[in-house]
Amino acid sequence: MNDLVVVGGGLGGYVAALSAARERPDSAVTVLTRGDEFAHLTGTIDVLGYMADERWPVVTPERRMGELPENHPYIRLGEGCVTEALSLFDDVTGDHYAGGETNALLMTPTGRITPTSRYPAGMAGGLVSDTRETLLVGFQELSAFDAYYLADTFDDQLPYAVTGESISLDIALSEPLSESFASALDGDDSDRVRPEDDQPATRKPPERTFDSPLEELVETLREKLDVEQRLGLPAVLGLDDHRRIRETIEEQLSVDVFEIPIGHPHLGGMRLERLLADRLAAHDVSIESVSIDGFEHRGDRIQRIECEQDGESVTYSGHEFVLATGGLETGGLVSDQTGVFEPVFDCHVPHPDDRTEWSVRAPLDDQPFASFGVLVDDQLRPLTERDTPEFANLQAVGPLLGGTNFATQKSRSGVAVVTGYVAGRTAIQDE
Repeated sequence: MNDLVVVGGGLGGYVAALSAARERPDSAVTVLTRGDEFAHLTGTIDVLGYMADERWPVVTPERRMGELPENHPYIRLGEGCVTEALSLFDDVTGDHYAGGETNALLMTPTGRITPTSRYPAGMAGGLVSDTRETLLVGFQELSAFDAYYLADTFDDQLPYAVTGESISLDIALSEPLSESFASALDGDDSDRVRPEDDQPATRKPPERTFDSPLEELVETLREKLDVEQRLGLPAVLGLDDHRRIRETIEEQLSVDVFEIPIGHPHLGGMRLERLLADRLAAHDVSIESVSIDGFEHRGDRIQRIECEQDGESVTYSGHEFVLATGGLETGGLVSDQTGVFEPVFDCHVPHPDDRTEWSVRAPLDDQPFASFGVLVDDQLRPLTERDTPEFANLQAVGPLLGGTNFATQKSRSGVAVVTGYVAGRTAIQDE
């Protein structure tokens, strides 16, 4: 019997499990995951980027939280919980992450500048507040990162020179390309396409012989650098060994290297998953890859989760449960012609019956569907249509929560960290 079962292996779920394990080290905690939730995350922690109807980014998130609506999780839980949750994140990530009380501004692959509170150390060299001349280099095989377009766009916005170049490496690639690049730079040949394979491959005729893809990358970049002191690359610099790869490039080229996220699957999110999974393992938290078939309850208390794992039916019993499956983008909410549903526990999801009210005509306006989700009480327990708790021993966290458009606020990952922290801690205390 578990003290806590976390349903969902995204950021909120992992933080909930960490919070519980640190609150009571002798507790039995299990995380049930599909295994791909972190691929949707860039790896940055956006606590609060924008206030409603304001054009400019928030400078210091915690100073503006008092202005948020009453139903926002930060207000419901209290600013003290926000501070404690971020302290936990800082503690478990250590020097793998940078940032603090003041939002930093980072480059994005769309040419926009975005605010964020915490960011991977591999992005630290790319702060737009750093006025050193910058070279952006893309790979011809990665169309999601157009270095020439980005350089022109940022050069027009920033008070220092930003230039762009494009290169190609003599490595065999397979889909998804970002993971294939990372695997090659890590030195893992196991999933790279070979000429004799039947799968399509992207190659260029070799011009020189290198001992490794990393050596080729360094020498190719050396030819492109001029006077620039900073070098920006798409976030493909390895998955298992990304710190060594980045530091090798910096040491050999005497330049600060930073990464820019390029889209799903996000390697920054996958790296964060591995980092947090290591911390969970140190606390003896079990992470199980499953597909969920249903659950059993007795009265107002959930008893167990029914799953399929490795082709067999298994159950996970628990005293307390945390639901951390995410929103519409990760399957935590699903919709069809009849409505919007929470598929694990069938929690109530308020939404208009008329589908024409789910969205507005202007695509860049605040879309109603972005605020869909389960509503919770002050203990994060999902509420029924009658505003009573669905179950006494269930809490919901992260983007699954409704009533606020976390995307336009740029608070999605911050809300996941804060609500996960509170849910994990209180679940163990309640148990």
